[in-house]
Amino acid sequence: MMGILFLGEKLENPYSVANMKKAYQNLLAKKGNSARTSSTDGNAITTTHYYVRFLPKDSVEYDRLKTDTSLVLYPIPLDYQIISTGSDTSAKPVWQYTAVKKGYEFDSTIAHEVLEDLYIPEQSTNTNLSTSATELKSPYSNKFVVDLVNEAMKITKNFQDTIKLTGGSTQVSYSPSGRIRVFDTRLQRPIPLVGVQIRGRRWFNFKRTYTDDNGNYSLGHFGGRTNLSIFYETSTFDVRTGTIGQAWHDGPHTNDPWSYDIPDGVQRFYAHVFRGARRYHWGDNGGLRRPSTPYKLKYGAYDKVGSDQGLNIIAHLGFVPDIMVWRYKSPDVEYDSDEIFSTAVHETAHTAHVNAMNGGWVQYVQVKLHLIESWAVAVEWMITQREYRERGIADYSGPDFLRFEPVSFPIKGSYQDWPISSSRSYTPVYIDLIDNYNQGLNGRPIIDNVSGYTLPQIERLLKNIYGLSSLSEQLKANKPIGVTDAQIDQLLSQY
Repeated sequence: MMGILFLGEKLENPYSVANMKKAYQNLLAKKGNSARTSSTDGNAITTTHYYVRFLPKDSVEYDRLKTDTSLVLYPIPLDYQIISTGSDTSAKPVWQYTAVKKGYEFDSTIAHEVLEDLYIPEQSTNTNLSTSATELKSPYSNKFVVDLVNEAMKITKNFQDTIKLTGGSTQVSYSPSGRIRVFDTRLQRPIPLVGVQIRGRRWFNFKRTYTDDNGNYSLGHFGGRTNLSIFYETSTFDVRTGTIGQAWHDGPHTNDPWSYDIPDGVQRFYAHVFRGARRYHWGDNGGLRRPSTPYKLKYGAYDKVGSDQGLNIIAHLGFVPDIMVWRYKSPDVEYDSDEIFSTAVHETAHTAHVNAMNGGWVQYVQVKLHLIESWAVAVEWMITQREYRERGIADYSGPDFLRFEPVSFPIKGSYQDWPISSSRSYTPVYIDLIDNYNQGLNGRPIIDNVSGYTLPQIERLLKNIYGLSSLSEQLKANKPIGVTDAQIDQLLSQY
């Protein structure tokens, strides 16, 4: 696990308005420099941005801050050497750092502090300092911008961040790209981490993108050495380091391509929680509805043993994550990658189930518990099966896959060895409506002569299903060709 945050030396800020004005005057004083000849142009160097930090008092304010998609928040200061970063697992927010444009409207209810006025020439639209529309689109093609940034870096002793020049002309020296993968313990090989956010930061210049289906990314042009990082979030959900902290990986400061295979540890855990959530929200989920909330759905990834594999709070409380997933089944045994993936899917299915009910969670809590959990089991079974069959395990979730292995429900026995009992809420009743496997003919507890339904079809019926009686009514009113009422009665009588 990554350690706590250790800060090194505070760096002098080259983008402060004061330092940019000094840099401009230095350029004017250099004989033969291509800067403007009139010192009045220096008046154009005024505040374009503010370097700020926010301190939300609780997770409710933190969520509100995160809904502002214009903010690129970092849980570390942007003007320090960072010796090491860590996973913030506290229940209280930490300072969040970023740069905002001049004129940004602050939420007065969230504590914030303006640390410094900034002039960022790469983002300036001042026509006195940029001579054409082309230069505004590609700031590093403007030699004056490059000269100004380089002079500011030199006078603040940030020599490693100067923009390299070739043959006296400017050159865009770095376009970050690479591939992100994560090791999968079931597959025993690294696989692409799809759809994760990649950030590039050069002081107060930020860019964001997402990895493609092969885990590849490309961030566009920076002038030089850039800090790259992985943030486990999308526009609809994010993965937290427990209760509140954003799950992320701080990558290198580099001007080389960066590819990374996440090998093990807590970062691998975060990545597999992200995989399950991302497939449900954005990938092929078999035609099921996407979970919908008026805020980012929060996945609390807890780096410890839990009372269960996962939990969904259902009613958005604000001060805790909506979904919780635990890394360990015992102090020395970590859940396998597919178990973490499937748990994230299972818990997401509960949120989508709430969406499917006419009255939302108020109606949802009236559904019998074993039908709530059995629906999430069926969704988990279908989506996890798709994921791992696509990745090469042809019999994944087949009737005997991992039946006698020490894996957890519901992967063990391919979701078929879970009879109804007074103490068990997890059953394959919805799976039995879909598959063509009669486990009763193979020494298992349930006689299953029903098949032909689909999960999307059943999902459309969920708003009217509260118990076995209403489930029976809906199934009989919408049964596939070849299925009889007697077969439905036989199956449901065992649940």
